[in-house]
Amino acid sequence: MVMTCLRTVFWAFLGLYYSLRAAEPAVVYLTWIKDPATTMVVQWQAPAGTGLPRLEYQAKGGSEWLTAQGTADEVQGFEVHRVYLEGLAEDSDYLFKIQGDKREYAFKTMPQKLTRPVKMAIGGDAYFPGASEIFHRMNRVVAFEKPDFVVIGGDLAYTIGGKNFLKGPDWALARWQAFLRDLQRSLGQGGRLIPMLFLVGNHDVDKLKNQRGKPELFYEIFTFPQKGKAYRELNFGDYLSLVMLDTGHTWGVEGDQTAWLEKTLRVLQTAYVLAAYHVAAYPSYYPFSGKTEELIRKNWVPLFEKYQVPFAFEHHNHAFKRTHPIKEGKVHPDGVTYLGDGAWGVPLRQVKSPEKTWYLAKSASVNSCYFVTLTEEKCLIEAKNAKGEVIDQVERINGSKASLAPVLSE
Repeated sequence: MVMTCLRTVFWAFLGLYYSLRAAEPAVVYLTWIKDPATTMVVQWQAPAGTGLPRLEYQAKGGSEWLTAQGTADEVQGFEVHRVYLEGLAEDSDYLFKIQGDKREYAFKTMPQKLTRPVKMAIGGDAYFPGASEIFHRMNRVVAFEKPDFVVIGGDLAYTIGGKNFLKGPDWALARWQAFLRDLQRSLGQGGRLIPMLFLVGNHDVDKLKNQRGKPELFYEIFTFPQKGKAYRELNFGDYLSLVMLDTGHTWGVEGDQTAWLEKTLRVLQTAYVLAAYHVAAYPSYYPFSGKTEELIRKNWVPLFEKYQVPFAFEHHNHAFKRTHPIKEGKVHPDGVTYLGDGAWGVPLRQVKSPEKTWYLAKSASVNSCYFVTLTEEKCLIEAKNAKGEVIDQVERINGSKASLAPVLSE
């Protein structure tokens, strides 16, 4: 009888322990699907059964905490919680607390106009297996720059690929969580979380799963305007439109996506329009004649040129590159400059030489990210290596064609 009572008490306390533990989020991450000046999507992952997502938030320095509820979707024994905050004040600091979590987090909304410089960090091919130190070094460079938001251009956590075929879904979920946790810890500044926009790459989704209609972790743990569709545009006031594309990993380059791209570019009125995607139209390592590369040049590049997109950010090649401005298949001062080439946290590949490759202005086997600073006067883009050194830069004066600035350091 005594043993039975002890066992009952033991299991009761154990249940209480796990219920309290379940309320602690495994990882917290932010993104946008609507106006970055007045909204925020707060996401976190917690064990299943945690309950309805709820958080409290207020403008920094405010006196009243507001409550917001969200949605929960079960994913492999965990729940992905999402709370959609709207009606926020532009260019303002906010604090929030997740129910059951003792920590206090912060974020900042974007301005509607360029009343101050706006900075984004962008790079691709990030959390490569066995190369976490490179990833962390690049993260420290990004954190030092204090960007307003971060864009990672596909191949985020490398959960898809031949080497990972037998590791199973639990391993994949744990790896996604480790990737997000590392970003949360290394990019955060005193509790502030930086909003992140993710593009899809070939190591993020499984084409066979897509064809069979099976769920993909990439689309279950991240939030998009339309579930299962990573291509979209995001408009920042009157100064920036970021057009994010899918280079054939879930949606084909041609067809619906190209039609959407033309319709989107036709109506954008912002001062700066930038494109970003994974596979490079002008690769620094892969063959120029690759199938996807040719599809991008046939379908998207003419639209970039027609609607005068000054810069396109490409990845996938595990190197650094900048092309000459290109128009109609030739170097042209009024053309599009392609920047890349996907080397955030990966082992490097041997690049093609600019002396032997007509479209390359510069290339190097070096880990790097780009930092884009927007002001009313210009768009300044700097490439920095893992030491934080500027290795290249290019700028566009507002309302004029791109002008190439000199290399500042090697």
